[in-house]
Amino acid sequence: MKLQSVVVFVALCVLGLTEMASAICLLRNVTRPVQYWYQCFRSDNNYLSELKKSPIDIPIVTFTNSRIPIIRNGSFTRFGRTLETLGFLFSGVEEIEDRAFWGLRQLNVLALPGNKLKIMKSVWFEGLPNLRRVSFENNQIKRIEENVFAVLPPLEWLDVSSNKLSCIPTAKVANFKARDFQFRHNRLTWSCQVLVMDWLKETGIRTDYLDFGNLDPPYDLAKICVSKLPTPKLDEAFLNKCVGETTRKYLPPMADYTVKDMCEYLRDKPSPFLDCSI
Repeated sequence: MKLQSVVVFVALCVLGLTEMASAICLLRNVTRPVQYWYQCFRSDNNYLSELKKSPIDIPIVTFTNSRIPIIRNGSFTRFGRTLETLGFLFSGVEEIEDRAFWGLRQLNVLALPGNKLKIMKSVWFEGLPNLRRVSFENNQIKRIEENVFAVLPPLEWLDVSSNKLSCIPTAKVANFKARDFQFRHNRLTWSCQVLVMDWLKETGIRTDYLDFGNLDPPYDLAKICVSKLPTPKLDEAFLNKCVGETTRKYLPPMADYTVKDMCEYLRDKPSPFLDCSI
C-alpha cells in the first residue's frame, strides 16, 4: 500500500510539473492607448503553435519566462500588417534566424532583454522602417556587427546594456540617428570608451553613461590619459598603464586612513574625482 501511494504521489508530481511547463497564452487589453495584447508565458521551441492561436490583427505579442532557443524565419509573417510591439523577455533565446522579423513593417518596439544572445546582427533589422525602440540589454552579446548602425532606422531608444561587449563599432555610424543610446555595464576598452563617447557628443545622442550613479569605470579617467598620449593615435596599452598610475596617484600610501587624511594628502594635487569641500 505504501509503495502504491508513493507511485501515485510521484505520478501526480510529474503531471503537475508537466502542467507547469506547458505554455500559457492570454488575449488581453492594454490601455493608453487602447490595444489588444497576445501574451504568452512558459513557451518552448513549439512557440509557433501558440502563435497560430492569436488573432491575425494583433498589435502586441510577447513571450516571457520561456524556453525558446531559436526564433525561426517567418515566425510573424501573418502579423505583418498590424504588429507594433514584439518581445521575448527572459526566454532563453540563443539564436535568431536572419529573416525572423522580416516583413514587420509596422513594428515599433523590438525587445529581447534577459536572453542568451552572443551577437547582434544587422540583417535582423532589415525591412523594419518603423522601428523606434530596441532593447537587447542583459544578454551575452560580445559583438555588434558593423552594419547594424547603418541598417537601423532613426530610433528613440537603443539599449545594449549589461552585455559582454569590449567595443561598440563606430566605423559605419554616419547616418545613424537616435535620441537615446544606453550601453552601461559592458567591459569596454579605454580606447573604445573614448571613441564612443566622442561620437555621441558629436551627434547629440543622449546616454546615461556619464550619470553619477553609473558603476562603470569613469570616462574622466580615459580622457585624462588621452591628453597624455604621445601621438594622436589611441594606444590601449598606454591607456591601461596611464589609468593605473593615475588612480594610484590619488590614493595615499598609508593604511587605515580617514577621508580627512585623504583630503590632506590631496591638498597639493586635487583629485578630479573627489570634492573635499563638501
